[in-house]
Amino acid sequence: MPKSLTKIVFTGAVWALSIKMIGVLSSLSINVILARILSTDEMGAYFILTSLVLFGSLLARYGIKQVVVKIVAESLANNRPGSADDAIWKMLFIITIGAMVVCSMYYLVIGKLMVIDVFDIQILENVIGVSAIWILILAYQTPLAEVFRGLHDIRLASLFDGVLFSFMLALLLLGIWMLDLNLTFFQLIDTSVFLAGFSLFVTIVILARRRVMFVGQGKTSLRNIIAISSPLFITNVINQILTNFSLWVAAIFLVTADVALYGAAWKLVMLVTFPLMIVNMTVQPVISELYTTGRYYHLQAVLQGMATLAFIPSLLILIAFIIWSGGVLNIVYGPDYVNAALALGILSFGQLFNAWTGSCGIVLAFTGHHDNLMKITIATGILSMLLAVLLANQWGLTGIALAVSIGRIIHNGYAWIAVRKYTGLWTHASFNPIFMGLRGFMWVDIGVSG
Repeated sequence: MPKSLTKIVFTGAVWALSIKMIGVLSSLSINVILARILSTDEMGAYFILTSLVLFGSLLARYGIKQVVVKIVAESLANNRPGSADDAIWKMLFIITIGAMVVCSMYYLVIGKLMVIDVFDIQILENVIGVSAIWILILAYQTPLAEVFRGLHDIRLASLFDGVLFSFMLALLLLGIWMLDLNLTFFQLIDTSVFLAGFSLFVTIVILARRRVMFVGQGKTSLRNIIAISSPLFITNVINQILTNFSLWVAAIFLVTADVALYGAAWKLVMLVTFPLMIVNMTVQPVISELYTTGRYYHLQAVLQGMATLAFIPSLLILIAFIIWSGGVLNIVYGPDYVNAALALGILSFGQLFNAWTGSCGIVLAFTGHHDNLMKITIATGILSMLLAVLLANQWGLTGIALAVSIGRIIHNGYAWIAVRKYTGLWTHASFNPIFMGLRGFMWVDIGVSG
């Protein structure tokens, strides 16, 4: 691998790991403190609200998150910085239209329909307006943060994509908890929206100072942006539904306190996905650059080497969650959450397979096979949702966790095979000694390994 690209990947991975570790610990701290400040019913309502806000912001940005990275990285690699600048403005236009539609519909109709008629969580009715503003903020936050990733600045991309917000909220909640101050559910939501807005403001200010990097020749077609973002939008929506549907099923079929139990287990499982999340954030611009320039051996080295580095810590976390699931839940959330132990173990196993298959979905998205990824995601997403509804009635939290894990395993299995079929690459972790350390990962003359 060229030394400059090796440095970008390695440095980016180190920064992403460091900053996202702060983000994960901050998010975990938020949930730990809230579990001790809020009642289980309020905790369940908080999990549902944040899932609705994240889903709404996903709808508003119309698949632009991945398109930003792809176009910015490719434009700079082809020495056409003007194309990146033009694309960013056009993508902001798309997001603005999407945000106006989604936030208006959420505030006027969908918000009340979901929280009252579907979930029957009365406390959320009073925060529909402020949560619509939260959706608007997040619709812009993530794509603007991804511009830095396209510039290979993984440090700022990781910081602004939720970590700064989580860190500030965690510090504030820690101070409230230690000083034994009172914090109502509504004050929590208002504070969260304010901090999200502050994070977006900082992102815009710093990005404005980088504008000089986009001075030059080049234009980007709005039609081309939409052509790329449309299948990615559908894929992202299905993925987000697949991620949140289990929580929504719990809210529909179970009591709000059980939603808190499932949400607690689900949040902990994110620790298992953390190493792969770091990999995916780091390799996105590298995939575009290496695949576009035909350096497939180097791309193979990056994909399997990084997958191996992600899989090993995921395996260790999974073992801990299976053996000490009840104890972990007790320590993190308290004795009221121990009943989610079995669900935690099942969810962790499904995410372990996700970590082993590596960045297969990202590779399909960034090598022009987003249509195939969309079809795979739709088919497996429908299967997982049907299973969640069926098994929720039979086995409650355990049934929902089982449905999610089955769907995730099938989805990643198909995506892993599709990458091999359409690109000739493997993305999975390998126990070949070449991939067991950073030195092997950076070896220039590495070949394709099964």
